[in-house]
Amino acid sequence: MVLFVLRYVLFLNLVLILNGSGRALADPVYPDGMVRAAVIFGILRFTDWPDDRISNNEVLLCAIGTSPSEEAISSLAQLPSIGEHRLRYRAMPASLAQTEPCQAAILGRDAPETLRLSQSVLLICDECQSGMREQASVTLARKGGRIQFEVNLDRVRAQRISLSASLIELASRCVSSEQRVRGCND
Repeated sequence: MVLFVLRYVLFLNLVLILNGSGRALADPVYPDGMVRAAVIFGILRFTDWPDDRISNNEVLLCAIGTSPSEEAISSLAQLPSIGEHRLRYRAMPASLAQTEPCQAAILGRDAPETLRLSQSVLLICDECQSGMREQASVTLARKGGRIQFEVNLDRVRAQRISLSASLIELASRCVSSEQRVRGCND
């Protein structure tokens, strides 16, 4: 777990440096959107999709609606790789309201509640509407001055995605309808 935290801190600094912020290591105050983006990149790094959902060794991260992380990610000159996969990014118009080509999607403030969901799409709620939170696998939230994330394992299973146990342990909250799942429903 210590290794994961060190990788995460180094990764956050790398994201900030790639964004052109040369003071990333000197300035401990990071923009909210960049922190949210770094959390999302970390989540993607420890996510596995079914083989039939990954093509050309790429993971397509889509943004539907406006969110702090979407604004930060769209400003990056270069995206990090996600494990052995290349990460691509696409902002989708809220009017399109589908997740078909995406392996992961950030749902922002104005993401429509009538979103057509594809199988095996990791849905990440970043300031999305309350109705969309029920469909999301991961929800980002600011608590106590920190960006944290919650995991809904029922949604993860329904979307045929696998999250690493280390990632689930880092979640501020984990929910599952199965009471026997350790670490959830606490």
